Amino acid sequence: MNNKAHVCTRAEVEEGLKHLPSYCEQWTAKEFNEALKKAPDNNYLICRMAKYSYYAGAVKESVELYEKLLPKVPECTAARYQLGLSYYRSGKLLEAESSFLGVLEIDPNFAMAYHRLGLTYYHLGKKEKAIQAYQKCLEKSPESMIVLFDLSIIYSALGKFKDAVKVLERLTKAFPQDPAAHYQLGMALSQLDNDKEALKCFQKAVEIDPDDDRSRRMCEVLVELAKQSEGPV
Repeated sequence: MNNKAHVCTRAEVEEGLKHLPSYCEQWTAKEFNEALKKAPDNNYLICRMAKYSYYAGAVKESVELYEKLLPKVPECTAARYQLGLSYYRSGKLLEAESSFLGVLEIDPNFAMAYHRLGLTYYHLGKKEKAIQAYQKCLEKSPESMIVLFDLSIIYSALGKFKDAVKVLERLTKAFPQDPAAHYQLGMALSQLDNDKEALKCFQKAVEIDPDDDRSRRMCEVLVELAKQSEGPV
């Protein structure tokens, strides 16, 4: 990721720290607010308070702080990305879309912006655009577990099970000990009536995690179906 503009200068960091108690990672909202009263335009304090608010669940406040910060550092991909996350979490999907697209205009190699853009498109009902965003993310980060998994879900939702299988085979190869990946591959294969290979996937998931009840149930279902058919699976 190429952050083309820093959120704040070293001088702003030093100035901001003057208004906070002895350095630690557990400053409270009260301490940030008191510091911001003394230095309301300090970019470091605004950014730290915005992040604190986001992770504390005060997403509306996080949005307001990032919106205040961004005009001062419009080329800062980190701040724009965090604003997009805040919009997304608050349900402002169109604003989130705009923020992530803005990040990618500045830095086309920002892989996670493609991922979050894909999620945003998915929830906006723009599933084909979501697929394109995920594919771009995978160009930058080929073995991203969450992106491969999410992409397979979208393909399945669109009934593109062959494409889902290709992605899931890639996922199980990269993460062979993940039972969820084998389960999802089994489900996609079963949609293509390839019960023999699907059963192998469910059995592998149970082998990895003996407590994987959903995979165990699918094994039982496919074995029973095989008994009712002309031959074994």
